[in-house]
Amino acid sequence: MGSKIDQRGGPALVTGSTAVQEDVPIAKRDGALQVGLAPVQLPKATGAPANLTGRDFPRDGATAARAALTVGRWNREGGLLVTANSVRAVLDSGDLSSIHPPIPRALWPVAIALKDALSPDGVLGKNGALGPRGVVGDDPMNPSFWMRLIGDWSGFSKALTELGGPMSGLGSLGADGPATPEAIEALKWMGPLAAQLAPGGLFTAVGGVGALGATSGLGAAGLVGGHGFATNDNGDFVDGEGEVVRHTDVEYKGGSRRIQLTELYTEANLEGRASTDAAFMVRGTLPTGDDEDTFGFTSKHDQFVTLTVVPETNDAYFLDLLDRDGNVVATSDLNDGINYIQLQTKAGEELSARVRRGEPAADRIPHPAAMMIDAALAPLEIWSAGMRGWFGIEKPEPGYRLVVTPSTAQIDTTEARGDHQLQR
Repeated sequence: MGSKIDQRGGPALVTGSTAVQEDVPIAKRDGALQVGLAPVQLPKATGAPANLTGRDFPRDGATAARAALTVGRWNREGGLLVTANSVRAVLDSGDLSSIHPPIPRALWPVAIALKDALSPDGVLGKNGALGPRGVVGDDPMNPSFWMRLIGDWSGFSKALTELGGPMSGLGSLGADGPATPEAIEALKWMGPLAAQLAPGGLFTAVGGVGALGATSGLGAAGLVGGHGFATNDNGDFVDGEGEVVRHTDVEYKGGSRRIQLTELYTEANLEGRASTDAAFMVRGTLPTGDDEDTFGFTSKHDQFVTLTVVPETNDAYFLDLLDRDGNVVATSDLNDGINYIQLQTKAGEELSARVRRGEPAADRIPHPAAMMIDAALAPLEIWSAGMRGWFGIEKPEPGYRLVVTPSTAQIDTTEARGDHQLQR
């Protein structure tokens, strides 16, 4: 099991929003905001990420007072948080008026219906790309299993990079890929729902900086990526000389940027390891409801980090975010949805993710598509069982997968805001 932390506090979360970075026609007087005066520069809130323009501020007295209170909160609080619970609360309320960029009222029913994508039968569930029959795993049906058998081919990867291969500046991690501020900005031009895939957005869990994004275990720096490093028995990536490799440098805007590699660990791999970086996956099991696993990590940059726990069965798993002292910062404990926490971190910040087993919702009915997928993949299960026998390996005991995904140092702010956002 992972290292245990016995102390459990309660989540102390305060609804928050974003920060002010531009000159707007607002001035402070005696601790309040007044609208319509000469433009002045308001200080950026510590740890709060987004940009507001003058168009975002109200022009009548009542809403100006509300703006004053809100900006005051931004300046007192810091560190954006989005959890599965906070998103579900907004979607279940049926009121999306707080969401920015705004979603037209005519699209509210569509947006609310999209919560199915965040269910156990959705793209983050056991039948998705991160599930036991997906891309990453230790079973012959997982492509990463075969990538591991190949061993080190990092030399060939470097040759491909010089020719514009997947780890070059032309690849998904380069300046024209999805893990850039420009790509996040472009989401706004793809429509109001696409804009909510940005960091801090309503659907950020399935967006470009989440568990399915370019910097996740599914991306170029992950288990089936183009870096070509082998994997040792401890789950670490190693080069041709057996040296552990934690990152790779990718050409970026005339220079380069450092991308953390995303490893796949087991609980045993991380036993006794105090911390890792904020880019890893771990497969774990929790035999009883009283058991829990805690894994420490350190954010290398000012960035967003997304924690996602993917169940490998129909069981429910809860997620806690802990600070360096073991205090609970946030909790995601839906029993009928995928639990995730996205947070804005500072460089060098030490945190931990704690996974707990919960009781799944008794009244949850599997989506018909999930049952169709089970039937369609039955032949693959039979083939995989035969391959396990041929390799002499046992089927991994089902449990959960914790996925920790960084956004990179270039993506550390967001314009998204709404009642689904919390503040640390």
